[in-house]
Amino acid sequence: MPNCFKNHYPSTRVVIDCTEFFIDTPSSLVRQSASWSSYKSHNTAKCLIGIAPHGHVTFVSPIFEGSVSDRSITAQSGLLELLERGDSVMADKGFDVQDLLVPLGVRLNIPPFKRGDTQMLPQDVEKTKKLLLSEFM
Repeated sequence: MPNCFKNHYPSTRVVIDCTEFFIDTPSSLVRQSASWSSYKSHNTAKCLIGIAPHGHVTFVSPIFEGSVSDRSITAQSGLLELLERGDSVMADKGFDVQDLLVPLGVRLNIPPFKRGDTQMLPQDVEKTKKLLLSEFM
C-alpha cells in the first residue's frame, strides 16, 4: 500500500467510481428510455470500477443501463459482499452509499463538499487535501 494511503487511510480496501460510455441508440423506445443518461445527454451504459490503493483494478461490475444511479449499481454490483468489517471505501461526493456500508462495519471516505454559498470549514479543506493526495500520489 502506498505511504499516502498508509498514513491517512490505512483501512482503504478500494476506491470506487462509475464509468459511463456511449452506446448506439437502441431501436426499442423502452431501452432508449432506460439507457438515457441525463448527465451525458446521450444513451449510455455504465459500470462500477474498484481500484485498490496500489493502483490495480480489483472490481468491475456487470454493465447497467445509463439511467441507473451510482447508488443502485453499488448496491446491485456484488461489491458489498466482498467488503469486510473494518474496511473503508473511498469515493467521490456523488456516492451516497453510507447507509449501505454502515451495517457491514465499513466506512466511507468521501471529500467534504460545499453546501450553498457558504465556504468550506478549514478542517474540511484539510480533509479534501488528504483525500486528493491519497488518490493522486
